[in-house]
Amino acid sequence: MWVEQHSSSRSFDDRRHGEGQTGPGGLTPARDSAAQGPPEEVAPPEPARHIHLHSFRANPFAVRDALYAARATTERLLLIDDAWALELVLAEIMNNIVEHGYGEGDEGTIFLTLTLQGNDLVCTVGDFGPELPTACLNGERPPPDPGDLPDGGFGWFLIRDLAQDLHYDREEGRNRLTLRFPLANPA
Repeated sequence: MWVEQHSSSRSFDDRRHGEGQTGPGGLTPARDSAAQGPPEEVAPPEPARHIHLHSFRANPFAVRDALYAARATTERLLLIDDAWALELVLAEIMNNIVEHGYGEGDEGTIFLTLTLQGNDLVCTVGDFGPELPTACLNGERPPPDPGDLPDGGFGWFLIRDLAQDLHYDREEGRNRLTLRFPLANPA
């Protein structure tokens, strides 16, 4: 006999190491309820788990290295299209911080955190540069025309288009931008 396995009861490590295998239709073998005793309490959802914490100087070479490290951490968690979208979004955000947040010669620090939360990869990028203009986030401007662009111009349009649940806040002089990407094989 097979019963439904609820995703919140298995951890990412269990799935990665093959524990809690399922049968037809995502079902798991049922246990004999007489031998089992009273039903178990349902465990609360697992708390978010940081899988990548990185702080680095705000320069193009450090951004490149941070992107390599983030890709190595997430390559088996996301579908290939989402992995490329994540890398593009992170590159746009972090390069914008280098170019517009700190400016030339003023190398501040960028903070990158990747967290597993439910069926999503949550990405948080932070810095101590100037406050992010609201026009970047709210999409007041229409999508740019590729034929009329000098250098750049698509960054925030791409970020808003590719990321889910984009959220910005600023607290005590620190910018924090948070976004989500769905996991390839949610629990």
